[in-house]
Amino acid sequence: MLRFKHFIIILIILFIPWLNALYSWEADKLRVSEYIPPNKCVQIVKMEIYEKNFIAMKTKPDIQNYIQPKKEEKKSEKKVSEEKKEELKKPLRKILIVGDSLGEGLYLAYYKRIKKEDKCLKVKFFVKHSTTTRTWRRNKAFLKELASGKYDLVLVVLGANEFAMDKTSLYYNINKFLIEIRKTNPEVEVFWIVPAVPNKYLRKYVEECLGKDYTIAMDDFINEIPLSKDKIHPDIKKNGYTKLWHIVLNKLAEYREIDCLK
Repeated sequence: MLRFKHFIIILIILFIPWLNALYSWEADKLRVSEYIPPNKCVQIVKMEIYEKNFIAMKTKPDIQNYIQPKKEEKKSEKKVSEEKKEELKKPLRKILIVGDSLGEGLYLAYYKRIKKEDKCLKVKFFVKHSTTTRTWRRNKAFLKELASGKYDLVLVVLGANEFAMDKTSLYYNINKFLIEIRKTNPEVEVFWIVPAVPNKYLRKYVEECLGKDYTIAMDDFINEIPLSKDKIHPDIKKNGYTKLWHIVLNKLAEYREIDCLK
């Protein structure tokens, strides 16, 4: 028994040099010219995966961009004057608003002032602080109200809680939310208020998925809206949300007839 153990030990000792040689040969084939620290490797791989996923997400055939409902237009109406276009605008009477804390601010301003000024508009709110597009696309109460068909337009006030995520997830969430709206109510028009956040991709992807004409970027009116200390939310004490309301309504009036704004 003792001799057998000695025999095994001798075989292992003799085989070790061959293992080292084999390892060295394989290592030479895999060797890179420059050593990259492990954390940098992970970062590079993540970036490559994000880019591949992002390209795949935008080109995936079963996830298409949101398309606004087509407006009925006769051939004879294609060359109408600006006055005639004003007459062809559909009336805007009911708005469905979905949003986060920015939406809550619009809610307060609406019931404090806007409702008294613009009595022709009826507005329903689904707003809650810290919510995201992911939150509302799964909210049964909101989707049920959207499916009712009672509203001429949906106003989205989201993005302040999502701008810090990676590009792929941000694009996916925006597009997925808009597709859910279209699936639930194919006839409703959608406008999106983009908050003034330090991420250019939020506005870029909203414009890309929804269209520039339907994007209301607060960055474009940054000097007209008093902001709070966080530079994202309008200042309530300085009537920031009321001013935002007026900007939004003027934008909507370019596409819809709002009787109380005449």
